[in-house]
Amino acid sequence: MLHSYQPIIKDQALPPALDYAALRAEGLACLQRLSGQTWTDYNDHDPGVTLLEALCFALTDVGYRAALPVPTLLAPAAPGPPAAGLLVPAHHAFANHPVTPNDYKKLLLDQFPGQLRNAWVSVLAAPAAPGHYEVVLARRSPLPGEDVVADGALAAQVLGFLNRHRNLGELFGRATVLQPRPVVVGGHLELAAGHQPTPVLAQLLLALGQALAPAVPTTTVAELLAQGHTPDELFAGPRAHYLLLAENFFAPRPTNLEVGALLRQVEQVPGVYLLHELHFITPGANSQRPAQVARLTLGPTELGELAAADTLQQLRVSQHGLPLAFDPARVLRAYGKLRSTANRVLLARPDQLRLPPLPAAPYAALGQYDSVQRLLPVLYGVGEEGPPPQAPAPDRAYIMQLKGYLLLFDQLLADFCAQLEHVGDFFSARPQPATYYPGSLYEVPYVAPLLPGTGISPDESWQRDPAAEDRWQAYKDQPANAYRQSLPRIAAATTHDAPDRRHRFLAHLLARFGYTAQLHRPATQGHRPATDPDPTNAAYEQLLHHLNRATYHRAAARLPATTEAGATAESGLELFLFLLTGLVPLPRKAAAPASAEREAEDEYFSLLDHLVLKPTAELPAPAAAAELPDTEAAAPAPGPTKTAPDDNADADHADFYHYQATVLLPAEAGRFQPEAAGAGAPRVADSQAFLEELIRQHAPAYMLVNIRWLGGPAMREWEALYAALAAASGLLNASGEDQAALPAAQAAAHHFLQRLARLAAPA
Repeated sequence: MLHSYQPIIKDQALPPALDYAALRAEGLACLQRLSGQTWTDYNDHDPGVTLLEALCFALTDVGYRAALPVPTLLAPAAPGPPAAGLLVPAHHAFANHPVTPNDYKKLLLDQFPGQLRNAWVSVLAAPAAPGHYEVVLARRSPLPGEDVVADGALAAQVLGFLNRHRNLGELFGRATVLQPRPVVVGGHLELAAGHQPTPVLAQLLLALGQALAPAVPTTTVAELLAQGHTPDELFAGPRAHYLLLAENFFAPRPTNLEVGALLRQVEQVPGVYLLHELHFITPGANSQRPAQVARLTLGPTELGELAAADTLQQLRVSQHGLPLAFDPARVLRAYGKLRSTANRVLLARPDQLRLPPLPAAPYAALGQYDSVQRLLPVLYGVGEEGPPPQAPAPDRAYIMQLKGYLLLFDQLLADFCAQLEHVGDFFSARPQPATYYPGSLYEVPYVAPLLPGTGISPDESWQRDPAAEDRWQAYKDQPANAYRQSLPRIAAATTHDAPDRRHRFLAHLLARFGYTAQLHRPATQGHRPATDPDPTNAAYEQLLHHLNRATYHRAAARLPATTEAGATAESGLELFLFLLTGLVPLPRKAAAPASAEREAEDEYFSLLDHLVLKPTAELPAPAAAAELPDTEAAAPAPGPTKTAPDDNADADHADFYHYQATVLLPAEAGRFQPEAAGAGAPRVADSQAFLEELIRQHAPAYMLVNIRWLGGPAMREWEALYAALAAASGLLNASGEDQAALPAAQAAAHHFLQRLARLAAPA
């Protein structure tokens, strides 16, 4: 038997932090360069070399800790998920709001797994406007005793669901539930040796039924990973809750049934030796005999459904060339069981949407530091044994001097371990009170006399005087003792202050998501608290906290229901602009009570209006809206209203953009008013241009954005129009249903936007 052996690599290169020999050699070279004239003995017995070796060993220890796998670095001390709130699951990180018809199909099948067998989403043909879709539904066969929803009710549910998850500028206007058309199949089946007709015929009927009305097979993450798919491929598309569907299993709706397709479907049925003379049977005209055809065409609202009982009558079964009898009733009962099992497989499998769990990483206690003083020989007197019993006072003084010298290195190494213990906090969007976590030296042998404010002498510490032990314990239990107070002051003198460090860490997190942030001072302080002069870090944390939801729903016409007031009425673009600029959209104002509205404005005006994202590329000059067929008022007041095209149409934009969104902004807002003269103060025009550029950069790529600045009277007029429109369109009422006043509210809002377009057009 052959064995494979791994050779021992004697000269394997180590990382610098783990290479003890290299660290020792570099330290000796540095000593020789700095003190070669006075220090001539570099052998192992030299005390300085001993100290160097102890420090090199300690460096390899902290280097080993820093090189541990990320799961170990983030492992919590108590059982539970690592760094809660820090890591985003793959099925959230790679998902996106529906974009393509296949995305809508995934979302639909995932939401209605118990009712739909398949669905096909397509764009309505002209003269319908771009972005108008229709959906064709194939129902799942109901299980015994299951309540069946009427076709009309199911179509209404599907349309309502898709329109709640549509993108800006899109609309689902028609849903068709396919009606079953019985299909009879005939032919000659030759059974393989050793097989009984009942189970084989039941499997054959099931395969024929799936060929006539295909269902989308579900799969699991483990199965797709085994096939070589990557997590970003698995979870691309809308976030699923029940089913994991792969697009490579999607197929067009069958409208032309062919015998060849049936043969390919059933040739893998176990026990089928040969299946020939396969054909469809259609009713004959004028009472003639039924015709045998090789192709069957379905109507636009028809879906083939196998007529199992009639098909059994048309199948001839043989084995070894001899006719074989079978009991049709037994076959139909076995077929019914197989259908029920296949239908249940279409329902949710709870384990299929998650990556296989990683093995739990052990908690490494990264912050626990063991003093370098414990590594030195007993003769040095700095370890747990303390000085020799008969050591004279000068020697004990030398020992304390050496301990104080080594304490500097102990503090540096302990600080490194403490920082490593908090690595998950550095890269978290959760608010952090500090960015520098000093290590504690309480476990250093006999360290009490060296720390400030203990009042403990070296002899009391070495002799373990009970009174001194009590004072030492009380000192350690005091949260604000002199030692703990001195560490932040030392850190502040050698590093950036905590807000600046936190700012750089948060900017790093934003950069990992593709955003470059910069501080934008509003024009006036308004009602911003004077005690909060630089809320940028809190703004970053708020943005990062909502970033996953905001980016996922960026193009959504309406956000899904949440517990946040007003969030169900606004679009994804509005939420994103709210997080970037602090501009409160009208849906939030309309849905929140006055007190809550003011409280929300206070919070976000003091935090989020400082934050804008720096454009990464120069954008073209604002273009006028082209004459496009379907437009929508997106922000700050989205809704089902249609905006009017601008008169000065641009042909290039008309070819590229299919939709328009009108963004109405308050020109009289404090941040857009001229500031008092001062060095570096931005002009109001610069603030408005910056915001316009920001909006166009983060709006959906397929939309042409028209930005209009409204004065106070015009904005108040629009707010009143929007309130009526939102109430009539079901955004604000409890039932969520349209009201009778909706057409009039739509017409009033449409007229207002048309008037804005005419005013913006050049003379």
